[in-house]
Amino acid sequence: MGQTHDSKCGGYFFMDQAFSLAHVWSRFTSSDTLIAAVITVAIPVLIALVRNWLAPRSRLRYGTVTNMVMLPTRPDGTPGSLRVQRVRVFNSGKKSAEQLEIIFNWKPPHIEQYPHLVTTEQISADGRYILRIERLNGGESVDFSLASDLPGDLPAIIYVRANGAKGKPVQFREQIWFSLPIRALVAVIMFAGVFALIYCLVLLFGWLLFGRAPLNNL
Repeated sequence: MGQTHDSKCGGYFFMDQAFSLAHVWSRFTSSDTLIAAVITVAIPVLIALVRNWLAPRSRLRYGTVTNMVMLPTRPDGTPGSLRVQRVRVFNSGKKSAEQLEIIFNWKPPHIEQYPHLVTTEQISADGRYILRIERLNGGESVDFSLASDLPGDLPAIIYVRANGAKGKPVQFREQIWFSLPIRALVAVIMFAGVFALIYCLVLLFGWLLFGRAPLNNL
């Protein structure tokens, strides 16, 4: 009996809560002053969030492009082993990345860079190999080709950072590049989908605030 009574009390409690919320929502939607105040505050906040999201910034991405083992023949005729790895640092943002630092586990026996940006190197106290680039423009990338004929793996990038940004590891892979008409068609379809989504959200927002009147005009 006690459990039945508690369950009934719990049911009444949730009914009272639902009634209170419905009553508050009804009072809110019936007051033009409250609705105007909420819209007045919400619109600038939404605009500020969108502007902050669309603000240009640097986005650093890094990862391994190729990793292979070659078996060349040494001058004395014996088979050799050559490990080759190409890593890439890419700024996918619209803002330049200043004071870029690329940190490897250790310095490889051989390293080449393309494009040939002005780069300085340093060996830290714990043996880390640090490359510094003054600036990496938005949409620009730099590749490092590592090679070694010694046993063991090649060093990996352990961290990438710049002034106000830090790198994120990604997996680079081959991608099919479609022609301009196909890309334009996809862009038009995406724009139409975004417009339809915004239109539906406006209708839903109007229905929640003012009742079913906006939907009746469809």
